[in-house]
Amino acid sequence: MKKKKGFDLRTIGKENVLMADGTNVDFTHVIHMNETAAYIWKNIKEEVDYSMDELTTLLQKEYEVSTKQALSDIAKLVEDWKKIGIVQN
Repeated sequence: MKKKKGFDLRTIGKENVLMADGTNVDFTHVIHMNETAAYIWKNIKEEVDYSMDELTTLLQKEYEVSTKQALSDIAKLVEDWKKIGIVQN
């Protein structure tokens, strides 16, 4: 999974919001991220292609979660991100 360029994660109040910089898809709404998704987004680089195992390890560095649960959570997160077009294979 590789993060697409042109998205900025901002904290507005207590909300984590991902916004396009104007060169990407025309969003009619902003993308809200929970604390875990925001942590992953902040800690991955645009130019790096991450494996599911690398993302699982990243999640486990911050949260006490089993490998099985972390892998499941990451798979769901990446699937959701692909659907909305903010990451690519």
